Amino acid sequence: MTEEQKLRKLVPAGNPFRVPDGYFETLTRRTMDNIRKQESHRRHISWFRWSAAAAIAGIIATAGFFAFDNDTHEVSFAENENSITSEELEYAMIDNQDIEYYLTEAGD
Repeated sequence: MTEEQKLRKLVPAGNPFRVPDGYFETLTRRTMDNIRKQESHRRHISWFRWSAAAAIAGIIATAGFFAFDNDTHEVSFAENENSITSEELEYAMIDNQDIEYYLTEAGD
């Protein structure tokens, strides 16, 4: 007995596969429904991606605004640091005549 004959005895004759009733009649409708679901899902994901990108851009813009705004405050603070108030002049006991002398005589 050949191997082919042995295999034919093991495998039953006929088609062992069966198709459910009405499978091919509803195949087109089911396929189109699945396509619509996938398109809807893709639109949802696309909307989500654009929203996430907009949120990230907003966060970056806000962080940049505060970073540059913070630098402005540091510069203005440094400018205020170099100015001398009248209270500080009184504490140093410098009167207007001394200030006038330093501005006119010391510059020569």
